[in-house]
Amino acid sequence: PVGNAQGDLILVNADASYDPETAEDLVSVYEEKNSSYYVKDTALSVCRRVMTPLNDWMADFEAATGCSNVNIVAGYRTQDDQQQLYDAAVQNHGSDYAASYLAQPGCSEHHTGLAVDFALYLEDSGATADFTGTGDYAWLVEHAWEYGFIRRYPENKRDVTGIAYEAWHFRYVGVPHAWYMQENGLCLEEYLQLLPNPRRCALPARQSHTPSTPPHRPQRAAPPTARQIISAATSSR
Repeated sequence: PVGNAQGDLILVNADASYDPETAEDLVSVYEEKNSSYYVKDTALSVCRRVMTPLNDWMADFEAATGCSNVNIVAGYRTQDDQQQLYDAAVQNHGSDYAASYLAQPGCSEHHTGLAVDFALYLEDSGATADFTGTGDYAWLVEHAWEYGFIRRYPENKRDVTGIAYEAWHFRYVGVPHAWYMQENGLCLEEYLQLLPNPRRCALPARQSHTPSTPPHRPQRAAPPTARQIISAATSSR
């Protein structure tokens, strides 16, 4: 069952809760980041193992487009954090909106420290704009898999994920898994259903890129099979 997934493939949704107290090795994004992006505040944190691929992703994006105004506005959240956000959404926008765009406390991916939300920092005014992943920022969506990230809540998967489309929400799952999901148009729930033993697929390795040199997509052959991906993931542990 998909609920057996662990490590980078851990599934958190309305049917699979997660105790935020078990999140591993949290670090401050502000203290670990490079100069290619912004972070909302010094307290925002993620799992340590997310920081190298996140920094590489942002540095390569700046090298490719000249843009360095992505703002990380959400990372790890406690259960109390999620409760406050959910209650505020209900109060300000109604219960239907809250149910569509926010997970219930205990059921948020942000509890894992493996998810980040993007916005755009407008340097001229100091204001924040929504991240839509269009224009120059489409590069981030297209190349996300190379750094082990997926857009977790795609436009056409609400019936599966239970969450409406969120252009700004990215989840770290590791390169082999992110590649297969992006190539085959799968969300995490669908991908985990393909794996015979998702518990074995934790902490897959990634190939680092030189930050000053934007990565180039490899020549695409047939997508790897689930068995090949599992082998790649387990051999790197």
